[in-house]
Amino acid sequence: MINKLEDEFILKLIDFQYNQTKNEEIKALAQIIPWAKGWPDNKQAFWNVETYLWQRKIPKKVKEQIKNELNNIKNIHSKTNTTPKILDLGCGAYSYIDSHTGIDFSPRMLKFNDNIENKIKFDLNKTNNSNNKIPIKDNEFNIITAIFLLNYLNNPNNLLQEAKRILKANGTLVTVLSKTGVSPLHQTQEIQKYTKEQWLNTIKNLFPNTTIKIISNLYIFVSQK
Repeated sequence: MINKLEDEFILKLIDFQYNQTKNEEIKALAQIIPWAKGWPDNKQAFWNVETYLWQRKIPKKVKEQIKNELNNIKNIHSKTNTTPKILDLGCGAYSYIDSHTGIDFSPRMLKFNDNIENKIKFDLNKTNNSNNKIPIKDNEFNIITAIFLLNYLNNPNNLLQEAKRILKANGTLVTVLSKTGVSPLHQTQEIQKYTKEQWLNTIKNLFPNTTIKIISNLYIFVSQK
C-alpha cells in the first residue's frame, strides 16, 4: 500500500513542479508517507522530498557552469595530487562532480546520490567547533564543495570553520550560491539572506584568499587555505 502511495506522491510532486498539482494536495498525501510526513514545514521531510525535485529545479546550463568550474579546480589540484580528495558538504541527491565523500542530513538524498563514494549522515546545521564537529579528521581533503548550502544554515561561520579544519594545506573551498534563490519554495527554507558583499565578508573572515566569480545567477566563491 505504501509503495503505491509513494508512486502517487512522486507523480504529484512532478506535476507540482509544473504547477499542475496544488500545494494542499501534496501536503495531505505527504502525511501518509513516512519519509515525507510534515512536508514542507518539517525540514527533514522537505529535503527528503527534494530527492525527486532538486535536479529539475537547477537548469541544465547552470549545472554545466558549476561542473566546469569544479573540474577546472580539480584539474589544477591534479597537477600536484594524482587523485585529489573531494568532500561535498550538503551533497543532497546530486553532486556536480564525483566526490570521495558526501555529507547530508537527509538519508533519502544520500541513498540516491550516485556521485559520491562514502556517504555520511550528519546535520550540518548542528555543527560547532567544540562538541559537534563534522566526523572527519583534520587536513583530510584537497577540495571541499558547498553548493547551494550556506544560506540554509543557522550559523554559516561554524560550517566555514569546520571546512578550514578539514582542508589540507593549500586546499580549496568552493562555495556556490544563487543570486535569486533556487525557487520560491526553497526561499521559505532559507535562513540567511545575505547580500553578495555580506557573503564575501563572511567567507573572507576565515579564508582571506577568496575570489568571487559571477556567472549568470550564480555567485561562485573560491577560497584557498
